[in-house]
Amino acid sequence: MNLSLDDLFEKAYKNRQILYAFFEITYKCNFACKFCYNPVHRKGKEEQRERVPQKESPLTVEEYAQIFDKLKKGGVLFLTLSGGEPLSHPHFFDILEEAKKRAFCVRVFTNGSLIDANVAKKLKENGLFCAEISIYGSDKDSYEETTGRGEGFEKVINAIRFLKNEGILVYLKCLLTKITEKKIDEIQQIADDLSVILRWDPVISPSEDGFDYPLKFRASNEALKRLFSDEKFKVGSSPFDRGEGESICTIGRISVTIDPFGNIHPCPQWKEILGNVRRDDIFEVWKNSERLKEIVSISEKIPEELKKSTRAYNYCFQCPARSRLLFNDPLKPDPSEMEIAEIKMALAQKGSK
Repeated sequence: MNLSLDDLFEKAYKNRQILYAFFEITYKCNFACKFCYNPVHRKGKEEQRERVPQKESPLTVEEYAQIFDKLKKGGVLFLTLSGGEPLSHPHFFDILEEAKKRAFCVRVFTNGSLIDANVAKKLKENGLFCAEISIYGSDKDSYEETTGRGEGFEKVINAIRFLKNEGILVYLKCLLTKITEKKIDEIQQIADDLSVILRWDPVISPSEDGFDYPLKFRASNEALKRLFSDEKFKVGSSPFDRGEGESICTIGRISVTIDPFGNIHPCPQWKEILGNVRRDDIFEVWKNSERLKEIVSISEKIPEELKKSTRAYNYCFQCPARSRLLFNDPLKPDPSEMEIAEIKMALAQKGSK
């Protein structure tokens, strides 16, 4: 029987079968994006207090190999290597090679600035299937304003070309903010000129440890209306996950997150530790954790909560992890998501007339 990715997704979702493993292999990064949700302090990044140094030791290459063995035997198909900037990990290619040995379909989340022609070739040799590159502007000045690294712009554009030359699938993604909205057409034109799909994310998240400094960079309602009304802009999740469009919340169902120190989390934003791969079997945690079952049960209540909160509930996506960070209540709808839903509904109604 041949299953499409969507069919496979639906079957795994229903059975709570892990298909995807999301690895944050490092929190280090060579950029300092003003709205970054990563919990590590970097020069130029806004903060509200000093961070407590991480005491645990990061996973070794040997430990990654052991985890990959377990995941392969358990039926996991897709790995994502993320960060921070994953290519800044001193053993990134060793980790990628271990994934290749086990024939995982691997993507990397990267800012692209560390990828030159030789790195792109090495990524191909080590089996990378897909690179998702965050693009933060359309020129040196806008990159400087967003990331504090204006010189990174040309490196990113060249990285896209190098990856495409190696036959690696490339997607771009851009967070719509009050900074990037000023360059929305130019950023989209770059993607079009490079023949690369760009997906826009209209929602900014608080930091992973609950601080709200990124939220001051939320895009204007005018920019949001433009994003959803102009067909040249694509909004939603990666097709690597599940085809076109926005995805439903999959927390506790098909994707597990592992941080640089081996801690097991329900998703990248729900930073509650369910176990640690150094002492716990991922699949036993997934199957038997009472807390994870509670989290899944919470997410199942979201549709009814949205119906109580907005007439545009059919157009509204709620991330329980984000609501947990914002309000300490995963079921409380995010007003920014409801505003977006209202915009989408109004545009849909206007288009149907």
